[in-house]
Amino acid sequence: MPQPGTLGERIVRRRFAAIAEVYDATIGARRQVYNQAVDAIVLDRVRDMPGLTLLDAGCGTAVRSAELKRQLPHARVVGVDASAPMIERARAQGLDEVRVGRLDEIDDPDGSFDAITCLFFVICYLTTRAERERAIANFHRLLKPGGLLFVDAINLWHLGEGLDFRRSPLEAGWDYLRSLLDPRLSPGDKLYSTTHDGRQLPGFFHGFSHRSLARLLRGAGFVIDHQYTIGYNSGGLRRRFFEGQILHVCHRPAEAR
Repeated sequence: MPQPGTLGERIVRRRFAAIAEVYDATIGARRQVYNQAVDAIVLDRVRDMPGLTLLDAGCGTAVRSAELKRQLPHARVVGVDASAPMIERARAQGLDEVRVGRLDEIDDPDGSFDAITCLFFVICYLTTRAERERAIANFHRLLKPGGLLFVDAINLWHLGEGLDFRRSPLEAGWDYLRSLLDPRLSPGDKLYSTTHDGRQLPGFFHGFSHRSLARLLRGAGFVIDHQYTIGYNSGGLRRRFFEGQILHVCHRPAEAR
């Protein structure tokens, strides 16, 4: 199992430092339709919250956070990301506050936020189960009772919509089997590589099913309101679980009297 400071975390940190400069023009631009579909769901739930305070946990370059703030002029929007190169670019986006920080170490007071977004698979780049559990537990602490959390994740069983991306059930099963056989990995982890500036750049993520993401969220005390499968190419809501990526909308329950 990758531990902080070893394989998984080193790969993630190096990857995002390397791609920060071109992130918005490449990955962000290619997935704009999907991101806009997710953001529309967020906006529908938070638009009428008076005095909204929103934390974008894993804000990256904060382009999406800035668009949310533009559409929510009454809101206070804070961005936090573990990548210093990403935050350098986020500072120009006009949020109320941006800072470098690990998601499990955000130390704002209890109940500081009405809503938290953790989007574009940020939870998948936390490289151990313990770190993911600490991050989600911290989100629960940071939210006010009744506050909303929006988390999307890479679907472990995503087969695609038959557009830009497609894989067979056999290929999906083989990917999962490799995570079981590789002693460096935990079930659901994946190592991959892409080409950047003419060289191969390693990558790491942890994939989820609807069930495993729900288990993580409920383990921290959240109540799940909606589970969506969203087409990664089309941005449309999909009825079959293997046709898109995963978005869960949940809330911190009101305190018992």
